[in-house]
Amino acid sequence: MESLIKSAGLEDRIQVDSAGTSDCHIGDPADRRAQETARDMGLTIKHRGRQLKAKDLDAFDYVIAMDQYNLKDIQMLAGAALHRAQIRLLRDFDREAGEDRDVPDPYYGESDGFRRVFDICMRGCKGLLQEIRATHDI
Repeated sequence: MESLIKSAGLEDRIQVDSAGTSDCHIGDPADRRAQETARDMGLTIKHRGRQLKAKDLDAFDYVIAMDQYNLKDIQMLAGAALHRAQIRLLRDFDREAGEDRDVPDPYYGESDGFRRVFDICMRGCKGLLQEIRATHDI
Protein backbone atom coordinates (compact mmCIF):
# COMPACT_ATOMS: atom_id res chain seq x y z
CA MET A 1 0.00 0.00 0.00
CA GLU A 2 2.82 2.37 0.84
CA SER A 3 4.39 1.88 -2.59
CA LEU A 4 1.07 2.62 -4.33
CA ILE A 5 0.55 5.75 -2.24
CA LYS A 6 4.08 6.92 -2.98
CA SER A 7 3.66 6.24 -6.71
CA ALA A 8 0.48 8.34 -6.65
CA GLY A 9 2.35 11.18 -4.88
CA LEU A 10 0.00 10.98 -1.90
CA GLU A 11 2.40 10.10 0.91
CA ASP A 12 1.78 13.52 2.50
CA ARG A 13 -2.01 12.88 2.49
CA ILE A 14 -2.38 9.18 3.37
CA GLN A 15 -0.82 7.45 6.36
CA VAL A 16 -0.49 3.66 6.51
CA ASP A 17 0.31 1.39 9.41
CA SER A 18 0.11 -2.33 10.02
CA ALA A 19 -0.91 -4.26 13.11
CA GLY A 20 -2.04 -7.74 14.01
CA THR A 21 -4.96 -8.73 16.18
CA SER A 22 -2.88 -11.02 18.40
CA ASP A 23 0.20 -10.32 20.45
CA CYS A 24 2.28 -13.24 19.20
CA HIS A 25 4.61 -11.33 16.83
CA ILE A 26 5.07 -7.99 18.58
CA GLY A 27 8.47 -6.56 17.64
CA ASP A 28 9.22 -9.27 15.09
CA PRO A 29 10.19 -8.46 11.50
CA ALA A 30 8.12 -9.82 8.62
CA ASP A 31 8.55 -13.48 7.71
CA ARG A 32 11.74 -14.07 5.69
CA ARG A 33 9.70 -15.41 2.75
CA ALA A 34 7.51 -12.30 2.75
CA GLN A 35 10.61 -10.12 2.76
CA GLU A 36 12.12 -12.10 -0.13
CA THR A 37 8.90 -11.82 -2.14
CA ALA A 38 8.75 -8.08 -1.50
CA ARG A 39 12.40 -7.72 -2.59
CA ASP A 40 11.63 -9.63 -5.79
CA MET A 41 8.89 -7.04 -6.43
CA GLY A 42 11.26 -4.13 -5.76
CA LEU A 43 9.86 -3.38 -2.31
CA THR A 44 11.26 -3.37 1.20
CA ILE A 45 9.38 -4.37 4.34
CA LYS A 46 10.74 -2.41 7.31
CA HIS A 47 7.76 -2.90 9.62
CA ARG A 48 7.97 -4.70 12.95
CA GLY A 49 4.91 -6.45 14.36
CA ARG A 50 2.58 -4.59 16.72
CA GLN A 51 -0.84 -5.34 18.10
CA LEU A 52 -3.92 -3.38 17.06
CA LYS A 53 -5.30 -1.18 19.84
CA ALA A 54 -8.74 0.36 20.30
CA LYS A 55 -7.21 3.83 19.82
CA ASP A 56 -6.28 2.78 16.24
CA LEU A 57 -10.00 2.63 15.45
CA ASP A 58 -10.16 6.38 16.07
CA ALA A 59 -6.76 7.28 14.62
CA PHE A 60 -7.46 5.81 11.17
CA ASP A 61 -10.27 6.17 8.65
CA TYR A 62 -9.98 2.52 7.61
CA VAL A 63 -8.95 -0.61 9.49
CA ILE A 64 -8.54 -3.42 6.99
CA ALA A 65 -8.63 -7.10 7.93
CA MET A 66 -7.11 -9.92 5.89
CA ASP A 67 -9.73 -12.54 6.79
CA GLN A 68 -12.99 -13.18 8.62
CA TYR A 69 -11.19 -14.35 11.77
CA ASN A 70 -9.30 -11.06 12.11
CA LEU A 71 -12.36 -9.06 11.08
CA LYS A 72 -14.30 -10.55 14.00
CA ASP A 73 -11.41 -9.80 16.38
CA ILE A 74 -11.39 -6.17 15.22
CA GLN A 75 -15.15 -5.91 15.55
CA MET A 76 -14.92 -7.31 19.10
CA LEU A 77 -12.22 -4.77 19.92
CA ALA A 78 -14.50 -2.03 18.61
CA GLY A 79 -17.41 -3.33 20.68
CA ALA A 80 -20.54 -1.20 20.72
CA ALA A 81 -18.60 2.08 20.78
CA LEU A 82 -18.67 4.36 17.79
CA HIS A 83 -15.26 4.68 16.17
CA ARG A 84 -13.98 6.70 13.26
CA ALA A 85 -12.62 3.77 11.26
CA GLN A 86 -14.49 1.76 8.68
CA ILE A 87 -13.69 -1.88 9.38
CA ARG A 88 -13.53 -3.86 6.14
CA LEU A 89 -11.89 -6.86 4.50
CA LEU A 90 -9.05 -6.16 2.06
CA ARG A 91 -10.67 -8.34 -0.61
CA ASP A 92 -13.77 -6.13 -0.49
CA PHE A 93 -11.64 -3.91 -2.74
CA ASP A 94 -10.37 -6.73 -5.00
CA ARG A 95 -12.47 -6.99 -8.18
CA GLU A 96 -11.17 -10.52 -8.79
CA ALA A 97 -12.25 -11.82 -5.40
CA GLY A 98 -14.98 -14.41 -5.49
CA GLU A 99 -17.32 -15.14 -2.63
CA ASP A 100 -14.42 -16.11 -0.34
CA ARG A 101 -13.12 -12.74 0.80
CA ASP A 102 -10.29 -14.10 2.95
CA VAL A 103 -6.68 -13.51 1.98
CA PRO A 104 -5.07 -16.96 2.41
CA ASP A 105 -2.32 -17.30 5.00
CA PRO A 106 0.84 -18.53 3.23
CA TYR A 107 2.79 -19.13 6.45
CA TYR A 108 2.62 -22.94 6.47
CA GLY A 109 2.87 -23.35 2.70
CA GLU A 110 5.60 -23.05 0.13
CA SER A 111 7.39 -19.81 -0.80
CA ASP A 112 5.29 -19.41 -3.98
CA GLY A 113 2.25 -18.92 -1.73
CA PHE A 114 3.74 -15.62 -0.64
CA ARG A 115 3.80 -14.43 -4.26
CA ARG A 116 0.15 -15.41 -4.71
CA VAL A 117 -0.80 -13.55 -1.51
CA PHE A 118 1.29 -10.55 -2.58
CA ASP A 119 -0.67 -10.38 -5.85
CA ILE A 120 -4.00 -10.65 -3.98
CA CYS A 121 -2.95 -7.92 -1.56
CA MET A 122 -1.75 -5.66 -4.36
CA ARG A 123 -5.13 -5.92 -6.12
CA GLY A 124 -6.92 -5.17 -2.87
CA CYS A 125 -4.64 -2.24 -2.10
CA LYS A 126 -5.16 -0.77 -5.57
CA GLY A 127 -8.93 -0.98 -5.08
CA LEU A 128 -8.67 0.49 -1.59
CA LEU A 129 -6.60 3.39 -2.89
CA GLN A 130 -9.23 4.04 -5.57
CA GLU A 131 -11.91 4.02 -2.87
CA ILE A 132 -9.94 6.42 -0.68
CA ARG A 133 -9.30 8.80 -3.57
CA ALA A 134 -12.95 8.80 -4.62
CA THR A 135 -14.40 9.03 -1.12
CA HIS A 136 -12.01 11.73 0.10
CA ASP A 137 -11.68 13.58 -3.22
CA ILE A 138 -7.87 13.26 -3.46
